[in-house]
Amino acid sequence: MNEKMIFPTPSSFKIKSAQREYPVEFSATVEDIAQKVSQIKNRLIIIDKNVRKLYGQSLEPIMNGFPVLEIEATEDAKTFGGIEKVLNWLSENKCTKANHLVAIGGGIIQDITTFSTCIFFRGIPWTLVPTTLLSMSDSSIGAKCGINLKTFKNQLGVFNSPYAILITPEFLKTLSIDDIKSGYGEILKLHLTGGFEKFVELEKDLEQQEDLLSPATAKHIYDSLMVKKKVIEEDEYESDLRRILNYGHTFGHALEAETNHFVPHGLGVMWGIDFVNFFAFEKGWLEQSKYSRIKKVILNHFGFKNTKAVSAEGLLTAARRDKKAASASEVNMVYFTENNCLEIKKTALDEEFKSLLERYLLNEDVFYRS
Repeated sequence: MNEKMIFPTPSSFKIKSAQREYPVEFSATVEDIAQKVSQIKNRLIIIDKNVRKLYGQSLEPIMNGFPVLEIEATEDAKTFGGIEKVLNWLSENKCTKANHLVAIGGGIIQDITTFSTCIFFRGIPWTLVPTTLLSMSDSSIGAKCGINLKTFKNQLGVFNSPYAILITPEFLKTLSIDDIKSGYGEILKLHLTGGFEKFVELEKDLEQQEDLLSPATAKHIYDSLMVKKKVIEEDEYESDLRRILNYGHTFGHALEAETNHFVPHGLGVMWGIDFVNFFAFEKGWLEQSKYSRIKKVILNHFGFKNTKAVSAEGLLTAARRDKKAASASEVNMVYFTENNCLEIKKTALDEEFKSLLERYLLNEDVFYRS
């Protein structure tokens, strides 16, 4: 990545929540973030092991003299075993409700922290410093987390709002290209959630960029958060409207499970979006021009070679265990439709569905191909 790249600094804003209103603050550099964290007294810090390795010089001043827990950010950490390690560490460091936990890392660190701070002493304050594109553009707001149960993704979770979110796109400079692509999976989802015109804006930006990571990425983060902010402030606890944010996730999660998390989350979501668009097109809910246009953006900018074998039956088995399943035989699927908006439809996982999934998997231009 271009180390000299300068990202614009978007305006800060606040998220309204039933638990507490919390700010989302943008900063130009990691050093600026460290300065803000230094103002948090009685802090404990959970940090992605790799982030500390990469940014230790900038972050070490805020960790000196304070308890620090390094975590290897893998899906194995998002389990009861991983949560237990955090809770034991909090207890060993005599954490009380007067302490404040600062989480520095991507979505996995965020999920672990959200869950742990919710159940320790029935709630301790916490602040998030997201370090991945996926967490900056999507998961950082909304207060929701997911913890894995066995091989099934995000089966357990809570809603637990942070006290603040501190963002700097400077962290993105050390991400791999696949991590950048993964983040754009959620950015694509949120731009489509905002309507087709919003998607067209993203499409135009991507066509004009020489590299996927560019100064425009800061705008894409901000625009994505603005779309999600509108949804979660209307339906914070996912009783109705917020369910549209699951667009692409049912079969994205299924693909992750089938490949033992070889496929990154955001790229799984992008694959899930492409599949449900194919299904919607076959059912007459989505016109071919829009289906093809969205698919073209995915193929042109976000290619990822999946070397793990997947099958229609395996994907269906995983989908039936997804937390959004309505029953063992049907799921609440989110589709982009001819109305230029997302709609939730109960969808039977029957023989017709399996036949369409098998046909999709055989296509030459399918996004992931084993």
